[in-house]
Amino acid sequence: MTAPNVNSPTRVEFKSARLAATTASQTIVSCGATSNMAIRVVSLIAANIDGTNAADVTVTTSDGTATRSIVSTVTVPADATLVIASRENPIHLAEGWTLAGLASAAGDIEFTTAHEEIT
Repeated sequence: MTAPNVNSPTRVEFKSARLAATTASQTIVSCGATSNMAIRVVSLIAANIDGTNAADVTVTTSDGTATRSIVSTVTVPADATLVIASRENPIHLAEGWTLAGLASAAGDIEFTTAHEEIT
């Protein structure tokens, strides 16, 4: 397990991920335990695609031992979005870490990320 020097990386690869949320926590992005990389999530948006009902979202990070909340049961109004992470407020994942999300109603929330894999 070798963490990269994020101030002087060898490579930065731009990626995106999408997840249709259910009521159970699911991985949005993960950084493998032996990946020799770090991930910087520069955009995480929760979009409520239900035209009628609001839905709550929860987003967590986990290092495999402990899980911590980024947002917990935050309401996203119908046909609205919630910006959870941005270039100004990124989420960093070290080796072995995951970013996961869930919603109060299956099929109402879609998570989308833009992230950088740094080696």
